[in-house]
Amino acid sequence: MIKAIWFDFDGVLTLDKNGSYSTAKYISSTAGIDMSIFSSEYSKYNADLQIGKLKHEDVWESICDAIGLRIDIGFLHEAFIHTPINFEGLSSHRS
Repeated sequence: MIKAIWFDFDGVLTLDKNGSYSTAKYISSTAGIDMSIFSSEYSKYNADLQIGKLKHEDVWESICDAIGLRIDIGFLHEAFIHTPINFEGLSSHRS
């Protein structure tokens, strides 16, 4: 049985414009790095990450090397959990 269908998650069901922004915002804040630096390196892999061509584990070390900072990959998992959800929008569209 289908219980839910998610569509156009970025900027509709989330409060941020997209998941990559949410991820970069959380990690840069948690790791104490400028968001533009992290975002610039993360975005190089974003298209392949979104279509499943790459996994975050495949590129995490390269991202850390490029920014010159070891960031625990656990921050990435926390970033996904802390994506700001538009609960008001979810509740107003239930059937």
